[in-house]
Amino acid sequence: MKYLTVNTHKEYSSSLDIVSSEVHYSSTSFMANISQILVSIDNAIVNNILGNYLKVNEIKDLIDVRKLTALLIWLKYVIGLKIIDVTIFENPPFIEIDIDECGWEEWDIIARSVKSELINESLEDVAERVAIVCPKALRS
Repeated sequence: MKYLTVNTHKEYSSSLDIVSSEVHYSSTSFMANISQILVSIDNAIVNNILGNYLKVNEIKDLIDVRKLTALLIWLKYVIGLKIIDVTIFENPPFIEIDIDECGWEEWDIIARSVKSELINESLEDVAERVAIVCPKALRS
């Protein structure tokens, strides 16, 4: 069984366990949230992290690049997801974050949990512009 930790509460006062047949999701009070990561991000970090996937200048009018970078850091280093690609789509304008090694059920839980976390942290602008996608699930 793989373990994926998802922080679902800003106050860190309670926990939520969502169990599927393959992945155990739980929140913990020791995790950094997206907003905590955001306060420590500067342009060098944005260019270093986001530059691995996209040209920063091409997306800065679509989304706050610092917030997107914080989300990528959170997904990769706090949650432990493997990000395989980040793609910009122009019509309608959104950012697709492709993650590896998940099935339909896992993808649904991950996508909903990430959207919920973004909204809980008052990052609705990012939640509206980002889609979490699992290409492996789409191929199955």
